Amino acid sequence: MQKLDPEMMKKGYEHLCNLLTDQKAFDEMLDKSFETVQKAKAGTLTIEELQKGMSEAMEAKGMKAPPMPREAVEKMFNEVTSDKTKAMTKEELSKKLREILEERKKKAEEMMKK
Repeated sequence: MQKLDPEMMKKGYEHLCNLLTDQKAFDEMLDKSFETVQKAKAGTLTIEELQKGMSEAMEAKGMKAPPMPREAVEKMFNEVTSDKTKAMTKEELSKKLREILEERKKKAEEMMKK
């Protein structure tokens, strides 16, 4: 795994914290995520589209990160297109996203301690 630049890690951590505390930012992410799930449900979502959307979202937050590895995007695509995810209501997706953000925040805190 590539070593992350400490400044990038700090920005990523701040972004996670912001998503967990700023309801408007969280709602925007939830809307985008739900839209993505709806595309998956309709069978119109592609891996390339998912990767492009993730890159654009990061750049919009001022984070210049290398593109996510193909395996990571494929894993996320499989999760988004799974029957379980496609069956989620917006409320269920909201709860799941909060859990993921909390988990990532903890991981980021551990990585920054090293």
